[in-house]
Amino acid sequence: MNQHPSYVELNHARREIRLLTILYDDDDYLVRCMTRKISLDDCQNFNALSYCWGDPGVTAPIMVDYHVMCVTVNLEKVLRQLRRSAQLGEIWVDAICINQADISEKNHQVPLMRHIYSASNVFVWLGESDDHSDEFIRIMKKRRNEAISNPSDREGSDIVAYMISLSINLVMKPWWERTWTVQELYLAKTVVFMCGTHTFPQSDVDAWF
Repeated sequence: MNQHPSYVELNHARREIRLLTILYDDDDYLVRCMTRKISLDDCQNFNALSYCWGDPGVTAPIMVDYHVMCVTVNLEKVLRQLRRSAQLGEIWVDAICINQADISEKNHQVPLMRHIYSASNVFVWLGESDDHSDEFIRIMKKRRNEAISNPSDREGSDIVAYMISLSINLVMKPWWERTWTVQELYLAKTVVFMCGTHTFPQSDVDAWF
């Protein structure tokens, strides 16, 4: 994976990390991002991305600090989705915010991940959606709203069986098999799941399952 050449050195004593701002653009343009340094001691509320890197041999270009950088296709897709949110704010993305070519920096940054995710609102990218996951998410949200308005309502066996069949593709996504999934999920202040163009809070998932 090619790295852009303009990383500014981090101050390890101050527990500095880089945060990413995804610039809002038309979908036809390359994803463009800017980075800045912050200290974890000074900044206690930001976003972080939890995702699967994907095949490192299959990449797509983005712009970071005015330099072209190649990232995995899976990462480029989620950055493109996040770009649609003008209110996103800054986000920590390991493949970009850590200089992957600098072993010393990587050795310092990896132990900070626990602190990064505990200070963050985490966006979980499950990957692209399909017809089954689209339908599952649609019904999940609908039933969640109905449960709020009518707490005594019980799911019938037919809809439960149908929902389980629809959810298989969603729960078989590679993200669930990652080593760091549990840490990133449970340390987070809040969690928002993303699947294709859909977003839904962890509370929706918890309420269903």
